[in-house]
Amino acid sequence: MKGSLWFRLLHYWSYKRIPIGSGLTIPFLVGAERMFLDHANPFSIRNLIEEFVNSYEVGYDISIRQCNNIGTLVCCLEELEEDEKMYAENIGNLFLFANELIELTTINTLSEYLEKRFNGFINNNEYSSMAGKWMVFSQDDINTIKKALHP
Repeated sequence: MKGSLWFRLLHYWSYKRIPIGSGLTIPFLVGAERMFLDHANPFSIRNLIEEFVNSYEVGYDISIRQCNNIGTLVCCLEELEEDEKMYAENIGNLFLFANELIELTTINTLSEYLEKRFNGFINNNEYSSMAGKWMVFSQDDINTIKKALHP
């Protein structure tokens, strides 16, 4: 999983990029996988969630939180303390801190909820959120993905 694009993107965004960011949206991560990697089938939200849940060997915890700056959910790569984990619902190595996700305790229920929320944007190639509006990747987004792919 450390070699997966979503991991490289989250690691770059959270630990190497200046200024450091807190997380990336689900459409951003799915869109990057679709645009930059050759998957046998289109990479989906369910694929992403399954990889998050089973990502124990990456040495980090994966969380989904509400980001007030952009007004939507973001995925974060973190080193959570044990007491922090007590305040989250978790499915495997994925920790859910957003109130709207707390009751979604299986891969299926979480994936279905997130698909309903984000698949419309993903299907329109709108992977990037700016000021509450979804749009195609900007040149800055593409440069960020390339930096994560080839550090």
